[in-house]
Amino acid sequence: SGLAAFEVAKRVRAGERILVLGGTGGVGHYFVQLAKLNGAAFVAGTAARPERLAALGADRAIDYAAEDVWTMPEFEAEPFDTVVDFAGGAWARAERSAIVKSGRLGGRFLTTTPDSPTYEVHGIWQGLRTFLFPALARHLATRIDRSRPRYSFVMGLNAAARDNLRAMVALLAQGRLRSVVDPAGPFPFTTDGVRAALKMQESRHA
Repeated sequence: SGLAAFEVAKRVRAGERILVLGGTGGVGHYFVQLAKLNGAAFVAGTAARPERLAALGADRAIDYAAEDVWTMPEFEAEPFDTVVDFAGGAWARAERSAIVKSGRLGGRFLTTTPDSPTYEVHGIWQGLRTFLFPALARHLATRIDRSRPRYSFVMGLNAAARDNLRAMVALLAQGRLRSVVDPAGPFPFTTDGVRAALKMQESRHA
């Protein structure tokens, strides 16, 4: 999770406004902190428990069950430069939303997940259909149609993973970055404990 967050955070531009979808998840909670460290001027995030986002340093925490971030007037008045989707499936709304800048104005959409947060891959062809083909089509289309934010699928684990890990460990050791464990855990390594952990993971609210 941390390595994926670190790789996406390397794309943060100093002074930009960022919306993080899934800001308190395994990847999201690291990214919110790293985005601020890398110079983001304003970081907003969505979460089931927004108070956790505020504790991570987010400038605006949004309860997605209570508010529809895509129609909020404050963000339509001052759109985001970048939307980062760790929850999955947000492109359909982001590509024509008034809360994110167009590609012509430098707007971007970054994600580490396919459209569905839950998927099964049984073989190379299915993997290509799930990950590569949709991402490649959107990548190319948004370079041509600049009325939409520029789409990028970011691979969290790549050739830079070892260097990223060293940098993350240094930030953790310096106290500039922290890991957050859900208060419900850790679960005991028993049959019931494993079932409880998997049930929480399946809820997508860990």
